[in-house]
Amino acid sequence: MKYTFLLLALSGLFFSCGNNASTDQEHSDVPGDTLSLPENEEEKLLQQDAGPQSAIDPISLKGVETKISLATYFRQPGQIQRINHSDQIEVDLADSKETATVRIIGDIGFYEAVEVLTESGSYDLLLQAPTSVKATLRLRNDGYNKVAVIGEMNDWNANAGAMSLNNGIWEATFNLSPGTHNYLFVVDGKEMLDPKNPKKVSEGGKEYSQLNLRPPNAGGLPQIQVVSASGSQVEIALKNGGRLFAFWENQMLEVNQMDNKFLLAVPQAASNKAGSQLRLYAQNEYGVAKEVQLSLNAGILAE
Repeated sequence: MKYTFLLLALSGLFFSCGNNASTDQEHSDVPGDTLSLPENEEEKLLQQDAGPQSAIDPISLKGVETKISLATYFRQPGQIQRINHSDQIEVDLADSKETATVRIIGDIGFYEAVEVLTESGSYDLLLQAPTSVKATLRLRNDGYNKVAVIGEMNDWNANAGAMSLNNGIWEATFNLSPGTHNYLFVVDGKEMLDPKNPKKVSEGGKEYSQLNLRPPNAGGLPQIQVVSASGSQVEIALKNGGRLFAFWENQMLEVNQMDNKFLLAVPQAASNKAGSQLRLYAQNEYGVAKEVQLSLNAGILAE
């Protein structure tokens, strides 16, 4: 009887130790589970980081071919899957996804929209075509042997601004964007101002001739005018006509046109943000309009 009792006691002790060991093992697993993020949640967080860090302004194309640094705009460029575009351009996405090369092969006007697809969603970008005006600089010959132009148009490189002598006049023609351009002539190795140009500026203690180029037919450029805003509906008019592009964040919005008026709706997602903006752009055959930004507060146009 004593032996039976002893065996029962020992059995109870072993059973109790076994339960405690199992319980301890279960508790040791719990902290590990609470500290580690489920794999699918980690993937979601990474995907959320794929998009642009902020609203992207129109990206200027430098010429027929432009390489764009996507890593400058997107948090995780490696998650970019493809770029949708019209048949007026070609877009080559690098294997690293950090850059894309855009080639103009048709008539894109002044603006061209593209759609960037990532693992977390799609984002719209607006590309701005290069706009240039032909400008010819001239200098009357006075026994000079070699003349060049240096300035902002050629990064002050005399080799890129060599002038040719035609009928007693040294000439060089450049394709320049509208605006102001500082320059100097280099005559037989010596810098000089343009004697025929009265417009001069002083920068850093040095004087330069300045060329001021206005866009052709500036009076015909489109002008964006907000006609009315009621709730989430916005009515826009375009003076001088043209096409309107509307963006919220990096999403291009659908625009409905009626005659010379344009209607657009503020997206529902804007109501979840305390502060955001609608960005409006326009183009016509003469050029582009000045950008207009409309402030939103929880999806409603601010007063």
